[in-house]
Amino acid sequence: MKVMARRVCHERGGLKLELRRDFGQEAISALREVLSGGRHASSVIGDALSRNPKWSDRQRALFSNTVYDIIRYWRLLWSGLGREPSFDDRDLWHVLGAYQIKKGEEVERRPEYRGLSPDRVRKRLERARMNRAVRESIPDWLDELGETELGEEWDDILHSLNTYSDLAIRVNTLRTSRSELRKRLRASGHDVVSVD
Repeated sequence: MKVMARRVCHERGGLKLELRRDFGQEAISALREVLSGGRHASSVIGDALSRNPKWSDRQRALFSNTVYDIIRYWRLLWSGLGREPSFDDRDLWHVLGAYQIKKGEEVERRPEYRGLSPDRVRKRLERARMNRAVRESIPDWLDELGETELGEEWDDILHSLNTYSDLAIRVNTLRTSRSELRKRLRASGHDVVSVD
């Protein structure tokens, strides 16, 4: 028996990004190492989590999701900011702000966000979503190739590539029952569906 589990809050747009300065600075360093330093994201995230052993499981998941999502939507977020990508601290803080705006969160007032206009970013993101390649953060040439090769199916396929997959868990029924595991997963904030 397998149990499909998904965090309920993740379904609704993810965990709320509560940016403390140290968290934001770690995210900025990670983005810089991956996107301009050429390191693998999983290694960089692992190093950051090792440097912050006091982070809770929730903070660790939030950090990983934030870094991966910003990398995933890099082109869209910079379109929302209305400028070319840069790796200086001020611009990367603005990318974090644009990410919060993309997720529908309010951007708090903080010195790192000085010069960031949430209303302008929202409007630019809305306009950018009209362009499939920008919305899904892929290069134009790849969008054209996908459309040529896959036709009408390309929209759905491309969108699914930027969607989180479900988590499948195999259950050892010698150690716990299906109903007990379902109950425990639901109590910890997961949507659960049994799959035979």
